[in-house]
Amino acid sequence: TTKSSSKIGLMGGLLGGLLAGGLLAAFFGGAFEGIQFMDILIIGLIAFIIFKLMRGMLGAKQGSMNQQRQQPAFGGNASKFEQPNMQNFEQQPNTNAGGFTGFGAQTDVPHNYPPGFDQAAFINGSREHYRILQGAWNHNQLDTIEEYVSPSLFEDLKAERAKLEGEQHTDVMYVDAEIVRAEYDANKAQLSLQFSGRYRDAAEGVEEDIEDIW
Repeated sequence: TTKSSSKIGLMGGLLGGLLAGGLLAAFFGGAFEGIQFMDILIIGLIAFIIFKLMRGMLGAKQGSMNQQRQQPAFGGNASKFEQPNMQNFEQQPNTNAGGFTGFGAQTDVPHNYPPGFDQAAFINGSREHYRILQGAWNHNQLDTIEEYVSPSLFEDLKAERAKLEGEQHTDVMYVDAEIVRAEYDANKAQLSLQFSGRYRDAAEGVEEDIEDIW
């Protein structure tokens, strides 16, 4: 519901679907060497601020246009309308990758890793950071979130959290991660992660799927 979605927390409500176009982690020099998942989260949170501001402006503009054209308004479900559109944008490469099924027939989604890149360790780390940030958001532990972001971004996130009353109750029931795109050369490394799982609002008893691409 609209009510439950508005309270779902950082990972579900704020970062959920955050980078539906894919998170590209670009680091010049050394390919994947030295990449920390914290670096990826910093990039993700930067994109979140931009994404949220743009979505707010587009949502307001869309509502005005709907009224002028006398078309049915999406009202409180505007964000739910926009997110599937963005997910559909990314859905084609995800479908092409198809997990590990039939991947050999698809050549447009790169899965190129440098020698020595530990995929299992990176994926396990990503799942752990997903839970850490959700917990920090739930319990208003802004000092933990502050470790991941620049001072200016932290102020924006602190303002967002201040709009929510008390502790939030979003529990990550389970979350899996899969690298759906990876490419590198001598100057740049790019990586997209797909998270899937399920979370629950313990206060309202609402469960929803996790379907995020960073």
